[in-house]
Amino acid sequence: MSNLVIQDVLLKLPLLVIAAYAGHTTLTSPNATPQDEEQKKYGSKQDTVTRMIWVLPAVKTTLWLSTLSEIATLISRRLPVVAMNLQPRLCNSERGAARVGITSTFLVGFLLIVSGAALRSWCFRELGRQFTFHLSVRDGHKLITSGPYALVRHPSYLGFLVYGVGSVMCLFGGGSWARECGVLGTAGGQLFLLAWSGLVLLVGLMFFGRAALEDEALRKEFKVEWVEYARHTPYRIIPYIY
Repeated sequence: MSNLVIQDVLLKLPLLVIAAYAGHTTLTSPNATPQDEEQKKYGSKQDTVTRMIWVLPAVKTTLWLSTLSEIATLISRRLPVVAMNLQPRLCNSERGAARVGITSTFLVGFLLIVSGAALRSWCFRELGRQFTFHLSVRDGHKLITSGPYALVRHPSYLGFLVYGVGSVMCLFGGGSWARECGVLGTAGGQLFLLAWSGLVLLVGLMFFGRAALEDEALRKEFKVEWVEYARHTPYRIIPYIY
């Protein structure tokens, strides 16, 4: 039984760090905010997603705090001295702490997180300085049709959706600190679950409307070039669906 515990700790610790780093990368813009003139090509009003960017630092902080809490719980199972002092503050029972580990839900969620983050990073590299979290047409903007943009016109949104589903599975599914240590049984834990899941769902849905705004702005900017691109790449976010 102890071998299984050690194995869980040794395996899950790096996976947790990788998942948190992947989330941090997914939620961090690779470039600075574009100038006002570059944003005005989308109109004078900001879209809802842009107005929500201010919450990202809090989201990333929450992600890391949850990850560190789970890491501390796992470490406490290997170090009795740490367990005596730290575990009661992190977990409502030793039995709950013993259940924190790798499960099938966590593994599926982890694969989704890494896949979504990898797709987002690919988009960051492909667009270069043109990729920002604000809607904009930058000076010298070029229509990128290669890499993931040859599959769908807005692959970074697909990457976020994939990451978002995976993050819910890893943060709140079986084997997670929040579920096994009784966090979800508290008002704060319920709020955490509702806020995180709601944000993933809300932003995911808003991306569908945002993609339409981007298409319209790019069609006006690139005209025939964009029309030809849309003909060869007909799907906005999800291949063969939308």
